[in-house]
Amino acid sequence: MTARRPPFATVIVLGLAAVKLIAHLATNAFGPYEFHRDEFLYFAMGEHFRLWHMDFPPFIALEAVVTRFLLGDSLVALRLPPALMSTLLLILAALMAREFGGGRAAQGLAALAVFASGLFLRSGNLFQPVVVDQLWWTVALLALVRLCRTGDPRWWIAYGVATGLGLLSKFSVLIFGFATLLALLATPSRRWLRTRWPWMAAAIAILIGSPSVVGQITLDFPIITYMGDLQSAQLSRVSPLVFLLEQPFMMSGFVLAVVGVAALTAARDWAPYRLVGWAVAFSFLLLMVLRGKPYYAGPVYPILFAAGATVFERIPAPRWRAAAQWGIGSIMVVSTRADGTLPRRSWNAGDRNHHQHREPGANPTGLRRHAELGGSGREDCAYIS
Repeated sequence: MTARRPPFATVIVLGLAAVKLIAHLATNAFGPYEFHRDEFLYFAMGEHFRLWHMDFPPFIALEAVVTRFLLGDSLVALRLPPALMSTLLLILAALMAREFGGGRAAQGLAALAVFASGLFLRSGNLFQPVVVDQLWWTVALLALVRLCRTGDPRWWIAYGVATGLGLLSKFSVLIFGFATLLALLATPSRRWLRTRWPWMAAAIAILIGSPSVVGQITLDFPIITYMGDLQSAQLSRVSPLVFLLEQPFMMSGFVLAVVGVAALTAARDWAPYRLVGWAVAFSFLLLMVLRGKPYYAGPVYPILFAAGATVFERIPAPRWRAAAQWGIGSIMVVSTRADGTLPRRSWNAGDRNHHQHREPGANPTGLRRHAELGGSGREDCAYIS
C-alpha cells in the first residue's frame, strides 16, 4: 500500500472535469432556471459582510463579495465558483485513487463516480456553502491519506488548514473533526496523539476558523436558535432510516462507496488507511444519529469512490476485472440523475420550491436590490445547508 504512485490519468480525468465544468456553465447560460431562493440570502450576507461579527461562518459571504466584485451579477458569473469547486472535487477523487495505488482505470472510475452523482451535480450548480463544505472535507481527507501513506507528520498541517477553512465555511466540519479524534482513538494511529502534530493541526484549524467562533461568542450563540428552528422545521422529519435509504438515490456510485468503506475499515491490505476509513465511517454515523439531512454525508463520498475504484482495479482475473469496471461504470452513467444540474426534486426535507424558472427578459442584477433589502428566509442558512 506504500508503493510508488502510478502516473496521473491526465486525459481521462481532465477530460471528465472539462465536460463537468462545461455542463454547469451551459446549464446556467441556457437553462430554464434562475437563482435559488437561498442564494439571495448569501448575496445579502455579502452586502453586510463583517468578518468577526457575523452570525454564521463568513466564507460564503466573503465569496459573494469577491465574486460579485470580480465577475459581476450574472447567473453564469455567480455560479462559476461552485462549478469550479465541484470540478475540483472530481479531480481530487482521482488523486485519492492514485494515492491508494490506483492506475488509470481506478482514477477514471473514481472521477466518473463524482461526475455521475446527482448530489455533486446539484451542489456544483448552486451558490451555497454545500459545495465549499464538500471541498474542504475532501482536501482534509486527502491530507490524511497522504499522512497514512507516507508517515510524514507535516500532513497534519495540511489537515489543520483544510479543516480550518471548513470551519470558516460551515460548522458541520466539527463533526468531521470529532470523527477524526474517534478514529485516532480506535486505531493504532492513536500514537499520533502522543506527538505535537495533531494538536498543532487543531490549533491551526481554530485559528483559521476563529471568525466563525468569535461571531458566535459576540452575538450570544445564534446558532442555537437557528439549529432549533431547523430541527423543528425540517430535521425532525429525517429519521436515521430515511438518512440511510436516501444515500443510493444521491450517489450513482453508491456501490463503489460501499466497497470503499469496507476496504478502508476492514480489508487486511488496506490496514495502513484505518485512520481514514474510520474517520469517514464515524462522520457518517454521527450525521445519521444526529438526524442530519441525507446530503450532509456528501463530503465522505469522493474518498470512498476512490477506494472502491481501486479495489475493483485489483480484481485478479482480467475478465472479471474488466466486466466489473465496465459494469459499474455503465450503471453510473445510466443512472446519472440529471436533476443535479437541472433539478427536479430537492434532498432538503420540506424544500420544494428550490428553483425559480427563468422568465424571459429576467434581469439577473435584480439580486442587488434584493440583497440591499436584506434578503429573505433563513430556513437553510450557512450553518448546515
